[in-house]
Amino acid sequence: MIIVLIVWVGIFFYMFTLDKRLKNIEKELSGDKK
Repeated sequence: MIIVLIVWVGIFFYMFTLDKRLKNIEKELSGDKK
């Protein structure tokens, strides 16, 4: 059970950081276009 919990936390953290990176990239792209 503990291993499953660690895996879920890792996936959630990875998705959260990935979403932040994508938003930052989108901001940079839109900024370059302007």
